[in-house]
Amino acid sequence: MSKVCGYCKGKGCKRCKRTGYEIEKLLKLRVWHIPQVPAREDADIFRVDVKTVDEAALILNTLWSYDNFQFERKIKPDFSNASGLEYWDREPVRSWQEYYDEFGNDICTIIREKEESKK
Repeated sequence: MSKVCGYCKGKGCKRCKRTGYEIEKLLKLRVWHIPQVPAREDADIFRVDVKTVDEAALILNTLWSYDNFQFERKIKPDFSNASGLEYWDREPVRSWQEYYDEFGNDICTIIREKEESKK
């Protein structure tokens, strides 16, 4: 699965130095999940490394299903969660950045569109 720079959306920029680079092969990916917003500190954010966007989607769906399971059974009386997918951006700052596909969609939109296409 080929992904492009989250900044230029594949048009070419100094960050990616070319269009259409494969983000899943070049950069690390990780899922992040905050089970109760707001997170008081960075330690309250669950993170797990993933190899592909499809693997991230599976993990996120599992986390969301588990949160909903707890809510429906009144284990959590109420909750507001937040989740996403990040990639390690090597240049210029070396930091985790939110992942967007070549169409500018974040992981939640990617998952929603994939589920809608199955209907």
